[in-house]
Amino acid sequence: MNIVIREVNINDAYALSDIYKYYVDNFPYSFEYVAPSFQSLSLKVLRKPKTLQK
Repeated sequence: MNIVIREVNINDAYALSDIYKYYVDNFPYSFEYVAPSFQSLSLKVLRKPKTLQK
């Protein structure tokens, strides 16, 4: 099995919001009580910092 790590992009926002919502709703591993909306998570993806150097 090969694992590929890449930068997040806007096309990932919907899947990420579904995954994150599951964990916010079902586990105490987040500081959030309500999962952010798809729109809110999309804005975070668009504003992601470019801090990693290659």
